[in-house]
This record gives sequence, structure tokens and C-alpha cells, in this order.
Amino acid sequence: FTQGDAGNVTLNTDSLFVIDTIGAGTRISTTTYGTVPGSGSGGDVIINARDFISLQGNGDADFFTGIFAGPWTGAMGQGGQITIKTGSLFVTNSAEISTYTRGEGNSGNLLVQARDLVELTGAGSLLSAEVFSGAIGLGGELRIETEQLNVRDQAQVKVSTAGSEPESRAGNLTIETGQLLVSDGAQISASTSGAGEGGELNIRARQGVELRGTGLKNFDDAIGLALETGGDAESLQKFIQDEAPLSTATFSTGEAGTITIDTPSLVLKDGAILSSTTFGGENAGGIFIKNAKSLELIGSGLVAGTFNTNAEVAAVGGNIDIDTGKLSLQE
Repeated sequence: FTQGDAGNVTLNTDSLFVIDTIGAGTRISTTTYGTVPGSGSGGDVIINARDFISLQGNGDADFFTGIFAGPWTGAMGQGGQITIKTGSLFVTNSAEISTYTRGEGNSGNLLVQARDLVELTGAGSLLSAEVFSGAIGLGGELRIETEQLNVRDQAQVKVSTAGSEPESRAGNLTIETGQLLVSDGAQISASTSGAGEGGELNIRARQGVELRGTGLKNFDDAIGLALETGGDAESLQKFIQDEAPLSTATFSTGEAGTITIDTPSLVLKDGAILSSTTFGGENAGGIFIKNAKSLELIGSGLVAGTFNTNAEVAAVGGNIDIDTGKLSLQE
């Protein structure tokens, strides 16, 4: 492969459909494959769709459907940026929008600006900026700006790192919205399962945030078992990885980031958990809730703690700082 930079992909349209109908994968992407030092950077993806963008995966497809940018395995160039501006964005049935690094180069940033709505639905549906296992590089920033953000039915929005080097840090995740809803096993997270630090999770919702869990029994089982066994936190770790609507976490040696939520109304219900935790050898982040006129916890909870699996390291749990006019706790 050559050392030149890849070109950009720019689309200007009223509406855009990216649909996988046969399970072969349908994608818009830029990448870099250069395997020598100084290899060129991947190109940017820039999409302007006045009305809407709809990405629809095949669900069980072996190939990815969506919009992608990043260095491939073994590559040594930098990843490109993805910028999306539209009226509404729909990501369904395992479709993805992702910046990443799988090689020795930084991931690009992902910016989504949707005037009316961003909605992710279904398992495997994803917005992400990631550092994959074996990669060496910084994760990109993920920023979403929209009037309404809905993440449903096991869909995910995340920044993460599984990189093996301390410099392989995850980027930060920032959400600016009117209303945020996360429900039915969906997740928004910033995590590390590698040596690099996890990213920060910052949310500003002008109207409110509602987090719905998958059921009070799952929440009670996870928290109860972790407490009863004195730190044997397998149940809680699995619960946070699989079901926590909003979390920062470390599952290895990197430190977890903090969560900051600035909203007038925050509601957690149906076993939802808002958590900043560590299950490795490093410190957890904190949880900061600002300017909340009301905070309601209905069969749900906030967790900022350390469940250390490395007895030789004294990991420190994070703080929970709540600024609210009204706090309501219900079973």
C-alpha cells in the first residue's frame, strides 16, 4: 500500500437510505491500510441530508452496514472524521456509525447534528468511537447534538478502549439535547477494558433525562449479590456491561471516566442504574448531577464504587454529587 492520504467522501442530499436487504453489508466508509511508518491518513466522511438519514441493517448479517472511518488492523495512519448533519437520523436493526482504530493510529471524531431527532433501535445498532483490542492510538470524540435522542431495545451509544497500551485512551462522549430517553436494555457508556483511560460522559438535556431499566428484579439481584458476597461482583459487572442505561466503567487496568448530567429533570425507573464503577485495579470516576429541579429514583439507583479484583491495588471509588431541589426515592 502507498503512503498517500485517502480522499474524502462528501454527500449532499435531501434524504439518504443505507439498507442491507440480503445480509451482505452496505456501507459508506474510508480507511487506511498502510503498514509502514508515516502511512497516509484515512479520509473524512461528510454527509449533509436536509430531511433525514435512515440506516437499516440486516440484523443477523456477517457484514457491517452503516458509516465507518478508521485505520484497519496493522495500519499506521490516522483515522478520518465522520460528520453528519440532518433533520432526523434513524439507526436500526444492527446498523452502525463508527470511528475507530484497529492499528497504530488515532481514531477520528464522530459528530452528529440532527435538528429534530436521533433514534437508535435494536440490538447491534450503534454510534461509537472505539479503540479495538491490539490497537495503539487515541479514541475519537463522539458528540451528538439534537432536540430528541432516543436509544431503545439494546441499541448502544459508546466510547471505549480495549487498547493494550496506556496511551490508548478512549475519547469523551458529549450529548447536547432537549430530551434524552434510554430504555429496554439500551446503553450509553464510556468504558475501558484495556490499559488506557476511559472517557468522560457529559450530558446536557434542556428538558429532561429518563432512564428505564429492564426490570427491578435484575437490579435487585445484581446489587444484592455484590453486597452479600463482600466484593464478588460478577453479577454486578455483568449487569452493568449488559443492561446499565448510563455508565462509565473500567474492566481492566485503565481508570474510569466521570459522568456529568446537567438537566432540570432526571428520572430512573424499572431497575435502571446510573453507575461509575471499576472492576479492575484502577480508580472509578464520579457522578455529578447539576441544576436538577427534581431527581426521581423508582426501583433504581446510583452507584459509584470499586469492586476490585486485584487485591494488591487500592483502587478508589468515585463520589456522587447531586444538586437538586427535590429528591424522590421509591421502590
